[in-house]
Amino acid sequence: MKARFAPLHAGVWFYPSDGCPGAKWFLARWGRIALSLFFRPAKRERGRYFNEVPVPDFWEISGDNSSGKVNYYGQEKARIAYHAASYKRIVESVEWLDDKGQVVMIERYDQYGRKIAVTTCDAQGHPLVTTYFEGDTERLTENHQTGDLILTLANQPMRIFKNRIDYFVFI
Repeated sequence: MKARFAPLHAGVWFYPSDGCPGAKWFLARWGRIALSLFFRPAKRERGRYFNEVPVPDFWEISGDNSSGKVNYYGQEKARIAYHAASYKRIVESVEWLDDKGQVVMIERYDQYGRKIAVTTCDAQGHPLVTTYFEGDTERLTENHQTGDLILTLANQPMRIFKNRIDYFVFI
């Protein structure tokens, strides 16, 4: 079963190549905060290829032109989805599976190969919590069960919102 996921914005996970990827949509109105996500990264100018997905030693990564997968001793551990507009096998998301083949976690990547979000799922594959990142730092956490959002900004107190409307009014 593929996990159902509703991102905070109505668009897609890959962002325009004009230098506004990542979390711009959730911190765009914070003019005093200059985030590295607003700019094209200096290190990586391309997306993450399917064989660059981090996996434990001795796990096998394979892929064809439509998708990829991660196996360990013949058991499927993850499914790799490519960006639809890419023929280069650029990773858009990785669905990590439990021993029963259910989705337990979904990692999402932007067009520069940076991990921008991680969704943890319940036993049926429904989203529980999604965390959005700025580099390695958690910036926004959304609880899909309660609707709460927690915003964490540098040198500021943690802010908790009861729903998306409260959050969007704030930003």
